[in-house]
Amino acid sequence: MRNTILSALFTSMSLSAATVSGSVDGPGGEAISNAKVLVYNPDTGSKQEVTTNSDGTFSVAGAAAGQYILKVEKPGFSSIYRMFDVKAESNMNRQMTMGIDETQQASDTVTDSDKADVKLVRVEGIVAQSNLTIKVQPVYPAAAKSARVQGTVELEITVTKDGIPAELRVVRSPSDDLSESALEAVRQWRYRPTLLNGSPVEIISTVIVNYTLLH
Repeated sequence: MRNTILSALFTSMSLSAATVSGSVDGPGGEAISNAKVLVYNPDTGSKQEVTTNSDGTFSVAGAAAGQYILKVEKPGFSSIYRMFDVKAESNMNRQMTMGIDETQQASDTVTDSDKADVKLVRVEGIVAQSNLTIKVQPVYPAAAKSARVQGTVELEITVTKDGIPAELRVVRSPSDDLSESALEAVRQWRYRPTLLNGSPVEIISTVIVNYTLLH
């Protein structure tokens, strides 16, 4: 599969801007064209939307530093949801694969120059849960309630040495509404640093968010 680039270039703290680019493939490696790509900052409300080209590539320019949620959608494929931090002078590679139908599963390959030499430590979800210091409860979306959609959203999260979620990926979900709700809540969670040999380390873990309707 092709290597693609998600690059961020910042000129200053006050005039920081990034270009978010990459490609979207199908499960067989085929390029997904005309997929809608939305990049938005949940804190500022800023949004930019583009569609993928015939070769599956896309580019969104002018994003300021901060947390962003990336959504990719196209009829017939499961939507992709990611949350990531855009930091000054960071360079990332982003390659994404869309699943078929309503599986709500997708994969990506990420290379961040700031993390190139960092080995992530995988921590069991129950262990990471015990280190939570701030837990924002997800809001059950009204649309999902009306449609009586319930189930489990599974997230894979990367937590920095300081205990801040820096990367969130929706692994599976019953609906887009629940995916967005889970991302919005979990991105605000905070953890005590995980120690390895007495030193804080960056970790990767799994978060399960259950949505259950009361009958």
